[in-house]
Amino acid sequence: MAGGEGGGEATGGRELQELLRGLLAEAEREELTLGGMLERTGRRGLAAALLVPTLLMLMPFGLFPGSNALLGVAMGFVAGHVALGLRRLWLPRRLRRLPMSGRLLRRGLARLLPLARWLDAHTGRRLALLAEGRLAARLAGLVMFLLSLLAVLGGLIPGIPTLISAVVLLLALGLLLHDGLVLAAGYGATALALWGAVALWV
Repeated sequence: MAGGEGGGEATGGRELQELLRGLLAEAEREELTLGGMLERTGRRGLAAALLVPTLLMLMPFGLFPGSNALLGVAMGFVAGHVALGLRRLWLPRRLRRLPMSGRLLRRGLARLLPLARWLDAHTGRRLALLAEGRLAARLAGLVMFLLSLLAVLGGLIPGIPTLISAVVLLLALGLLLHDGLVLAAGYGATALALWGAVALWV
């Protein structure tokens, strides 16, 4: 529950833990696809669906050849929905049918559960003006879309997709948890990422 003048307090909910457990349940399927994972999270909103490609890009192993580029496209596609103010996700058939390794996903997601518990305990409705409302969501969606393009374009540079996906993850978490403090941290990280990209390419 939101706090008063202090900008809000952490709620200590279980949103992220429940989300990861849902993804783990999806990863038990024999024919696991990106579309199935996104549909599982899409029930909680587009911000939750954005966690799928960002978390996959952060995992320290390749799910399939060219995974970073394809996941960057998926990340940008979902972020574009947010930027346009859409509420439901439409995914091209080719991306929807993209196969993934359930075994690797289960291993990676299980390792993220302790982090999810920590985040659930330390996040909440703070600085709500930054994180709530359609304008706030569309602004964050636009920033995440631009970052996704940067991740795809910079995919040949080691570490760039991972760095960008971490920033997008912060922004998506801020929207999902209605935590303006996390969202503000995401905007700050965006500025640093853009500065780093300019320094590399100029």
